[in-house]
Amino acid sequence: MIVVDDFHGRSERTVKQELFAHFVLITMSRLCTNESATRRNGSETNNTGKL
Repeated sequence: MIVVDDFHGRSERTVKQELFAHFVLITMSRLCTNESATRRNGSETNNTGKL
């Protein structure tokens, strides 16, 4: 969990950049998790086994 006092930057701009970076990482993590679950369940493979 991010605590407001734990930001590396001190200016408004650097705090916004850090927040944006965290949102990007969270989104990428969720995309990878969903893709991995989909592949594990085999629901997106076609007849050749390729995606």
